[in-house]
Amino acid sequence: MKLRRFSAWLTTFGLALALAPVTAEPAAAAYAPVTHPVFNNPYSSASTAVYDEVVRLVDGADVGSIVRVAIFEARSTAIGAALQRAIARGVDVRVVHGSNTGPEGGSDDWTYDFLPARNDSNADASWHVACGNAPGSACVGTGIMHNKFMTITSVGGVRNVVLISSQNWWGSSPYWENAMVIVDNAGLYGKFNAYFSDLALKHKNEDYYNSADGKPVSYNADGTEAASGYGAFRNYFSPIADGKDNPVLDMLSRADCTVRDLPDSLGHNGRTLIRVAMNGFTRSDIARMLASLDSEGCVVQLIYHVRTDGLNSGVVNALRCSGVQRWWKPTGTDLPRSVHSKWFAISGKLKSGAYEEIVYTGSLNWSSPAIYDNDESLLRISGAKTFQAYFDNFSDIVHTPEATSTTSDDWRTSREPGGTC
Repeated sequence: MKLRRFSAWLTTFGLALALAPVTAEPAAAAYAPVTHPVFNNPYSSASTAVYDEVVRLVDGADVGSIVRVAIFEARSTAIGAALQRAIARGVDVRVVHGSNTGPEGGSDDWTYDFLPARNDSNADASWHVACGNAPGSACVGTGIMHNKFMTITSVGGVRNVVLISSQNWWGSSPYWENAMVIVDNAGLYGKFNAYFSDLALKHKNEDYYNSADGKPVSYNADGTEAASGYGAFRNYFSPIADGKDNPVLDMLSRADCTVRDLPDSLGHNGRTLIRVAMNGFTRSDIARMLASLDSEGCVVQLIYHVRTDGLNSGVVNALRCSGVQRWWKPTGTDLPRSVHSKWFAISGKLKSGAYEEIVYTGSLNWSSPAIYDNDESLLRISGAKTFQAYFDNFSDIVHTPEATSTTSDDWRTSREPGGTC
């Protein structure tokens, strides 16, 4: 693929990854968001880019709007202050959350003192619903409530705003993260709000993915439901009943790896390209799928973690002798500047015959709990500009100092430990 730098796109839309520091009060000029991705870079001034975008959106929420948040961990004092500012000027704030404390860095002093627990009398005002953080505490599924999304009725006059992210609202952000902002899309906005309502009301459904409420729906860029195909956006919500198909395998298997003559604007050297940046990767069936796609002719590139506790040894074994190009990091859980994103992207030809550039992003790790037990959300985005942004993000990660260092916690491109080919 020819390098099409993301910076040119940002210039076109008048955006900047390095956002200004959050001030005590929102800026006088209203923030009017556009559809765009946001990336943390822990090596630059954009280390808090996702946090800053959340604060900008909340500070820009128009009077009379509703801010709906589904977030696993929420302890960022900056975001908490922005939510309180929104309430003070006449915005309703509704939060469904999982854990409020944990081992990650940052302050644990953000409580929900400014948000009463939801009940019948305040259902149309501001409130919070606690799901907990232990297995079995999910609002809909049987695992945990692991979502990381927000919707806002109107921001700076721009309606139907959705943000979906890989990032929890921690007190600090030493990780590579990503978020996607979608605006003026009534269909997608409504679908996420319906899911939020089911979370808030704790409507248990172990097969939510296949239910009428959770069924994936595609929307065009104008917010109308796509009559056929996938449109520009498509939602996916977990959980899915154990024993049913793994939807990630279905998504990956759509890639056509037999093509060898793609134009320079697609894929890599004429072949379909698959790029993955995945924090939690323990499903060996997905690893075998990546190895198979590579052997069929796709170019497969992967950033992931090799866990020192052996939890993803099946994944490591499936990839060790494959041709998948991979950058890996030895870790028990997380280390500074680890990749906490959960996205994958395809550029090239699909088995349907279509030529596409698509990104899947959200809170969904490639693990059994994420797919089958947790409350999770995933979004499919179609379009060259979005793909290029994620393509560049992958390149940024593997070209940082940590990616080429020789320290004990670096990103490595050598064979994973344990075993031979």
